Amino acid sequence: MLSTGTYVLGIAGSGAGANNSGFSGGSNSGGAYNLNISLSPVATPEPSAFLLTGLGLIGLFGARKKFSRNQKAA
Repeated sequence: MLSTGTYVLGIAGSGAGANNSGFSGGSNSGGAYNLNISLSPVATPEPSAFLLTGLGLIGLFGARKKFSRNQKAA
């Protein structure tokens, strides 16, 4: 996982013919292309939160099943 900061990505290439760089516009006589991307870290839940949620759902469905079974017997 990348930390917050500034990163540089370099792309180089060569070829014969006009405008074969894959970019529309400009020329192939040399130059620089700048691409600025801003990334923000995304908070992810702790594994223990997933575990507690899963156990809670299992308990909820188990209690519901037990409750419906008792209703049918009565």
